[in-house]
Amino acid sequence: ASLSTPTGTTTQSIFGQIYEAGVTESFGPHPDVRAQVGYGLPTANPQYENWTWVNATYNTQSGSNDEYIATFVAPAAGSYRYAYRFSLDQGVSWTVCDAATGDFGAGANFGLSLEFSTLPVLTVTP
Repeated sequence: ASLSTPTGTTTQSIFGQIYEAGVTESFGPHPDVRAQVGYGLPTANPQYENWTWVNATYNTQSGSNDEYIATFVAPAAGSYRYAYRFSLDQGVSWTVCDAATGDFGAGANFGLSLEFSTLPVLTVTP
């Protein structure tokens, strides 16, 4: 979902979920999973271009998914995209998640591609 917030204020809570067979089914966070929410310019690819990332914290178990939550202080006024990324190796490598429903937001997982156009929009007002 797209967000709109004034510059310099904290965003509303942003939630992200991860499912990984053998990892997320058990109640509570898995020690190897890391989650971050980030934002960048609308033309910057979060897989390899300059984005700002903020650590997310475990929120709850949602079926077999682990749900994470984070906020950040809104940057300068303008239009941005935002996304979650997850790591299964304590932050060594990351998978950026899009909002495409066909692959359940799998984003940059092996064999899939990040659908950049489905990343939600963050509008920051003066």
